[in-house]
Amino acid sequence: MRLRHVEAFLRPLTWLAAIPVLSAALLMGSCSRLKPWQVREPALLAENEQTCSLDDECTIIEDLCGCSSMGVKYAVPKAYAEETRKRMIKLFADRACLDALSADPSCWAAEARCVDHRCVLFP
Repeated sequence: MRLRHVEAFLRPLTWLAAIPVLSAALLMGSCSRLKPWQVREPALLAENEQTCSLDDECTIIEDLCGCSSMGVKYAVPKAYAEETRKRMIKLFADRACLDALSADPSCWAAEARCVDHRCVLFP
């Protein structure tokens, strides 16, 4: 009779021991996913529109919301900045902007540079 009480007491503890193992498995699985700051949106520029040769050819543009409303920044060639803004309006017109600062790392970028013939953001 006493043995049943001990088993009934230990049964929930067995599940508690499995929690660290399950947590580790979940964390390992999430490491292979995309990071939050990796863009999963449609390409704003065609491949041939992304090339540059000098840092002066690149500029920073913000999406429709801006970093003050949960948006992001992009580095694009100056020649295509206005065209890119027009594409954003078409692609993201139905997106709602939130009244909160964005935590996206692109919002910390201070300049756009040409690296390996592509415009990239730099802090």
